[in-house]
Amino acid sequence: MTRMISARVFSAHGRSVWVHSDREEPMVCQLSGRALSPIANDQVLLDFSVQPPVIREVQPRTNVFRRQEGSRTKILAANIDLALVLVSGHPGFSPELAVRVVASLLAESIPFVIVKNKWDLESARPLTEALLRQVQPCMSLPAWPTVMTSCKRDDGLDGLKSLLTQLGRPGLCVALAGQSGMGKSSLLNRLAPHAHAQTQTISEALQTGKHTTTVSRAYSWIQPSGQPGFLIDTPGFQQFGLSHLSRSEHALAFPEWAHLNSGQPCRFHNCRHDQEPGCSVLSAISRAQEAGDRELQVTLEARRKLWLALEAGS
Repeated sequence: MTRMISARVFSAHGRSVWVHSDREEPMVCQLSGRALSPIANDQVLLDFSVQPPVIREVQPRTNVFRRQEGSRTKILAANIDLALVLVSGHPGFSPELAVRVVASLLAESIPFVIVKNKWDLESARPLTEALLRQVQPCMSLPAWPTVMTSCKRDDGLDGLKSLLTQLGRPGLCVALAGQSGMGKSSLLNRLAPHAHAQTQTISEALQTGKHTTTVSRAYSWIQPSGQPGFLIDTPGFQQFGLSHLSRSEHALAFPEWAHLNSGQPCRFHNCRHDQEPGCSVLSAISRAQEAGDRELQVTLEARRKLWLALEAGS
């Protein structure tokens, strides 16, 4: 008799998948066919009529966090309730990479918070804020939410824990994302000290060795509110392709463009905001210059350059 249960994917490596359910101990399962490609935090159906158990079905996903790698789209994690996007001024993060992550999250309607990490390094704070101004919407539009953290101070996570407590509910899934060097592993270990032990267990079970840092992993977690939840650690990156997104999805990370077009729209509906006549963005930059608003002029121009870089190298 076929015995089917629902389980959550913690990590997948090739055809071996580490899963956990409420009714069974964590275990390694196999895939029933090549068409199945489960990822971290997927809900799957396991067939226990064979040993080792086999994944027969991947349940529909509410959302996915993905990036483009060459000609291939890589899905990093699924079913995310909140993403924490880490940035830091030591080393200085890339505003373009941060905007790309934001665009990917907005396209899937995944709520996110930008985490200004390593806040104990006072000398790095001005650079963090300067770079972040290129990422944040301007022209009095609502900013993306931010929180400051320091993994080296006892009280360094108080703000983040307060935020997570407000959002907390049973089963909340929080994903960590950021380019390499932003302190993501340190934050993971502060939020869930047992994650390191779980990493060793999963590595031994999947026999993935040193290559496991390239694979997303979910961890069971007790939230600051005391409720059970899940943390997803996604791999760091130095590139983040977005060619899987449409131009209108790119524009979600630049709400100023829609704001400007609601007034005096660009002359051309497919305006690139580059050198086209009658461009609302270029006009806004000129008006800011004429009004002596140097900060708005510089910020808008920096944002426009990020947009062009995203469009050219999506």
